[in-house]
Amino acid sequence: MIPVKRLRAVLPCLLIAIGTPGAMATSGGDAVAAIQFHTCVIQGENGIQSEKARCGTLAVPENRAKPDGPQIKLSIAILPALTANPAPDPL
Repeated sequence: MIPVKRLRAVLPCLLIAIGTPGAMATSGGDAVAAIQFHTCVIQGENGIQSEKARCGTLAVPENRAKPDGPQIKLSIAILPALTANPAPDPL
């Protein structure tokens, strides 16, 4: 399991890297994949509480230069905001 504290640090970069959480597209605009999210729990460690999240996986080419080559799955989690009045989504 990924510690919640580390996940919160990495998640914004991952969401920026994949674009919108609902679908993916290549630079040419072709649809590649859709992420199917489900409810999950990110387990806390060392006194950090567990968090409810929305989780899914996205299959992408292991080597972007070889889109028809081997695929890897990226695990994605969307965590709720830490405040009652979060800032607007930057995406």
